[in-house]
Amino acid sequence: MSLLRDAKTTVLKLALVGVGLIVRRSKSSLLTGDPVILSGDDAPDAAEPDGSLYLRSTGELYLRASSAWAQILPGSGGSSVSLRVVSSLPAAALTTDEVVKVTATGTFTLLAPTSGRQIIVKAKGAAVTLATASGQIEGLTGALASTLSMPDGSSVRLIGDGSNWLILA
Repeated sequence: MSLLRDAKTTVLKLALVGVGLIVRRSKSSLLTGDPVILSGDDAPDAAEPDGSLYLRSTGELYLRASSAWAQILPGSGGSSVSLRVVSSLPAAALTTDEVVKVTATGTFTLLAPTSGRQIIVKAKGAAVTLATASGQIEGLTGALASTLSMPDGSSVRLIGDGSNWLILA
C-alpha cells in the first residue's frame, strides 16, 4: 500500500512540475508572500501564505485560506462523505452537509462561510440558484455576487474563508 501511495504522490508532483509549478518540502527556509505548493510527511506549516497547497505523504491535500489549513481531498485512508438529496426548494444547507444533490428548481441557501468549511452542490434535473445567508460567493475570476446560477447538471465546490464562499471548482 505504501508503494502505491508513493507512486501516486510522485505522479502528482510530476504533473504539477509539468505545468510549471514547483513542489518543495515544507521545511525549507525559503518563505515568500506568494502561495506555494508543498509536500511532506507532517502537518502543514502555519507560516505558509494563503493560497498555498500542501500534499501530505498520506495523500491528503490541504489549501491555506484565511490563515488556516483546510483539507480539500482525503488521503489513502479513505473517508466517507455525507450526501443529502434536496427535492423541494427553497431550502437551506445544514451544518452536516458535505455534498448536496438538488433535484428541484429554486433557491438553495448556504450557511455563513465559516473558515475552512466546504460544501459541494450538484444541480440534477433542475436549475438551482445558490444564495448565501451572509457574505458573498467569490467566482473563479474574483468577482463577488450574492447568488450563483447553476444550470441543470452543473456542480460547484465551495470553501468558506470566514467572510465569503470561494469557488474551488
